[in-house]
Amino acid sequence: PYTQWTCSSRKCDAALANANGSYSKEVMCGSELVVNEDFTWTSDRSTFGMEWKLYCDEEYKLSIISSFFFVGACIGLACSTAIFDRVGRKYGTLIGSAIGTIGSASGLFIPNYSAPRTLR
Repeated sequence: PYTQWTCSSRKCDAALANANGSYSKEVMCGSELVVNEDFTWTSDRSTFGMEWKLYCDEEYKLSIISSFFFVGACIGLACSTAIFDRVGRKYGTLIGSAIGTIGSASGLFIPNYSAPRTLR
């Protein structure tokens, strides 16, 4: 997304002029530009990074969300053996599917960065 933005402040215009008009990550991050104050995204699609302002020094948070997903999957796998022993494979699978469906559906309504960490 670092090439899909336009300036909306003098600070951004000055940073862009210093970079010879090159839209890049270095211009955006090196000048500490702030979305919706100094620049706006021009991409046709939005991403989590764009919506939750996870760009430049905040990009690592996207990896943390993925890590939480896989940690949750490992915990779910460990718990599923106890569920399968207690209620059987058929009902255990239905319970797991229901929990996964509810978790995925709740992901549609995530308003900020901290919510997916909790849900995962």
